[in-house]
Amino acid sequence: MCAANAKATPKEGQRALNHAIFVMLAPPVAIMIFGFGFAIRYGKRRDRENDDNSD
Repeated sequence: MCAANAKATPKEGQRALNHAIFVMLAPPVAIMIFGFGFAIRYGKRRDRENDDNSD
């Protein structure tokens, strides 16, 4: 139903919907990328600390 309504709108309205979807999608994607990067960084630091303590 949403897709049918979106197709029925003029081209400018469709572009506005696409833009709005991108704007709403950007923050969650950015948060996930930040979280993934933080997890990788924390994991590498933890591994380095464990290697230093095992000597």
